Amino acid sequence: MFVLKDIATGKILKVGDKVKTFRGETFTITGMRPPHKPNSSGHVSVKRHGSKWECEYYPGVIDAKYELS
Repeated sequence: MFVLKDIATGKILKVGDKVKTFRGETFTITGMRPPHKPNSSGHVSVKRHGSKWECEYYPGVIDAKYELS
């Protein structure tokens, strides 16, 4: 099973956590799609605070990565 971890702190990130992108934008995690094959990085769905806009990023955009638990 995969978990999404903050690269700097090692903290496990979950749906509902607030994160910042490398551009300094604040988002809330709304969903996760772990890697489906060994050379994939997976995706994370995020929503901008105060907006209905939702998108999917690579975990590196929020300085995170998926790891096997």
